[in-house]
Amino acid sequence: MNIFVISTNQIIVNTLIDILDESQGISVSTFPDSQSCYQTVSQTVKYQNNLFIIDISSHYIYPRLKQLGKILLIGKSFVLPDLFCCLKEKCSGYLILNETLIDSLSTILLSVVQGGVYFGEEAHEYISTSLVSYPQVFNLKPQEIAILKLFEKGLNNAEVAQACNYNVNWFRNSVLKKIFTKLKVINLQQALIVAAKAGLVGDYLFDLNFNYR
Repeated sequence: MNIFVISTNQIIVNTLIDILDESQGISVSTFPDSQSCYQTVSQTVKYQNNLFIIDISSHYIYPRLKQLGKILLIGKSFVLPDLFCCLKEKCSGYLILNETLIDSLSTILLSVVQGGVYFGEEAHEYISTSLVSYPQVFNLKPQEIAILKLFEKGLNNAEVAQACNYNVNWFRNSVLKKIFTKLKVINLQQALIVAAKAGLVGDYLFDLNFNYR
């Protein structure tokens, strides 16, 4: 099995190498970005049993890389937009670098190479609950959806507050904060991504905020 680790984060790179070097039948190579990885692998490695582990913080998945093998995303903590990227790009899993992963990494990678998928506990829980039915889970009111659609059009906080007849400070600290809480996000960018994935606003926002092409 050929493992290609794509990251500039030395903690992630060193941790993966330390784990995988002890596994038999696994070859590990590292690259700083997915495009340079593709250029090398496409010329020198057979297209069987290739697995690319991409650090999500690199924010780019070279499209042709999918032709050469399976792709896993990895991060140091669970971040909701990163999970959406994983699902959008049809990756084979989303790994969180923790003790549980370290103990079972070799088994997980072998399963993925053989056609399986793997999501960490937090990602799996979110997929099995929140992704079933976004509007019902988030319980957004029609007015709150309308507010998100105003942001979709490019309006800023002050303009949306004025359109809704709110004081801008009240809007920012109460109305908008309540929407973020329902969507389980911490800022407007994440809110629009979640809303786009749910079909509540234009799908193009999902692509716009994650330029992985």
